[in-house]
Amino acid sequence: MPLGELRGNIKAVDEKIIGCIAERMELSEQVFYIKKEENLEIEDKSQNERVLDRASEMARGHGLDASSVRDIYEIILRMSIEHQKRLKG
Repeated sequence: MPLGELRGNIKAVDEKIIGCIAERMELSEQVFYIKKEENLEIEDKSQNERVLDRASEMARGHGLDASSVRDIYEIILRMSIEHQKRLKG
């Protein structure tokens, strides 16, 4: 496969990744409103740890570096927390 075509395929995957992150932020917003109704804190350290552990396990299952994927998910979780904090005002 030519280099340009491979790069085009990578761009398409990147678009999917960004779409998935946007979808995750929308779900995070829904979670915020439930937390608000139930008078729960925005940050749930035990839930975050479960998400990080799950992401690491999935990464290993795909032959990826679990530590790097965990770092990526730490950023995604921070984004979710910051989004929820903005919603709170």
